[in-house]
Amino acid sequence: MDALKALTVLSLFVFLAAFAASYYTFPEDGGQPFVPPYAYQPAEFWSIVNSFFFVLIGSALFFGFSAPLALGIEGWKYGSLFAAKAIPSFDLLFIVPQFVAAFAAILIGQGMIKDYEGSGVLYEHWRRGVKYLLAALFLFGLLLVVRRMF
Repeated sequence: MDALKALTVLSLFVFLAAFAASYYTFPEDGGQPFVPPYAYQPAEFWSIVNSFFFVLIGSALFFGFSAPLALGIEGWKYGSLFAAKAIPSFDLLFIVPQFVAAFAAILIGQGMIKDYEGSGVLYEHWRRGVKYLLAALFLFGLLLVVRRMF
């Protein structure tokens, strides 16, 4: 399995594991939800935008190798907020464009590594990565518009 697929699968697994751990270990009598390392207020517009760009930029660090960390933080955040009933269920859909943005960052990062090694060309990965990033931005914008209806 190449690094691109391995990082993508690992990122998905870390997100799901963090979500499950946060959800199932949240105190039943109530408690304080996890506070991510950026400005976030549950169900607030700018916080959702901030969350998306945290995943995008956090995943782009270290040529995509930090994507599992960024998605793990998001998984823990969403799990604790969902367990505390601090966000509407619809807001969980915002993880989909975050996954796509993380994949785009991993793709571009792996293209940069292959270009540096001389075993590939960045342009091929750049084009695919930008397409995924544009798809993530479109889906994110669509969810923001639809969110107002709920």
